[in-house]
Amino acid sequence: MNYMDASYQIPSGSPAEWNKVFLDGWHGVTAAQWALEYMLPKFKADIQFIDGLEGSNPTLKKALRRMRRNVVEDLLRSQHHLPWDRKNNKPFFSELTPSGDETDKEHALPISQWKSLVLMALEAGDAEEASRRLVFAWLCPTVRVSRTLHQEISRGEKRRCTDFRRPLCRYDGVLLSRFDAAAIDPERYSFSHMINDLAFIVPLAPLFEQLNLAVIQLPSAEEEKEWTVENTKRSNSAP
Repeated sequence: MNYMDASYQIPSGSPAEWNKVFLDGWHGVTAAQWALEYMLPKFKADIQFIDGLEGSNPTLKKALRRMRRNVVEDLLRSQHHLPWDRKNNKPFFSELTPSGDETDKEHALPISQWKSLVLMALEAGDAEEASRRLVFAWLCPTVRVSRTLHQEISRGEKRRCTDFRRPLCRYDGVLLSRFDAAAIDPERYSFSHMINDLAFIVPLAPLFEQLNLAVIQLPSAEEEKEWTVENTKRSNSAP
């Protein structure tokens, strides 16, 4: 598999309604402002508070492990600034020929995995990479699919992305459409393509420049799965 497929084309343009959302912001706050001036400082402050609490009271260790995941998830779901998260706007990706009228929106790469990816970088002592992963995960495109397909990939192994080099791998065999009407084959769409698609969007330029999002590095999906299993174990034994 060639993950840098030569057939990839940069978007031809972004939807007009997206530009309005980015221009207006959310309560007057732009997407870049929200990420840089709220998300990242809050992430740092919340994690420092949890780390300090754990240091002074080790008996809370397992409960605080869960709270770290909650901190990340809450931030990732605050996507009010992103047009592709709004139901009435054109989605980032959509099923080209959906079966049925009802549709559901889901994250291309599940938030449950992004939570682990952010915390893995933090645990490794790489705060910059943790910040990059947090913001990139927040930006991570959503996919609008038929309810039938949503239910199908919400079960079993397809609940997870099994190859981060191909962030749409859960949709293998389903032709998707990008926001500029370009047809996207999930089997040929790479993580680098996703970076390029997001970097194309002008209002997000401050995030790519200040956080150097283009150099984001992810471990393998197998490593993420092992880490997640180890760090989400339920046990009644003392920590």
